[in-house]
Amino acid sequence: MKLEKIYEELNSFIEKEENLINRWPCDSEYNVPTWNDIYDALEILDSIINYEPSDEELEAYNNSYSDPPHVVNQKMLEMKSESHGRKFV
Repeated sequence: MKLEKIYEELNSFIEKEENLINRWPCDSEYNVPTWNDIYDALEILDSIINYEPSDEELEAYNNSYSDPPHVVNQKMLEMKSESHGRKFV
């Protein structure tokens, strides 16, 4: 899965960068303003890859799902035809 590959690469990158930072601490000229963004991206990817919907979410999804309009119209036409004693073709 592509997301898992991206997650693994990003996680590997973070581990390597942390090792570098621990070995050679940053000075005032070396600043990575997007470092928190990298952690955020890793956390987001992890939440997508390992997403497990709650029972409430599954129930809401199942309750809100309905057939597309053309299917609903077809079913209504068939029901109307049957109720009038005609066979729908």
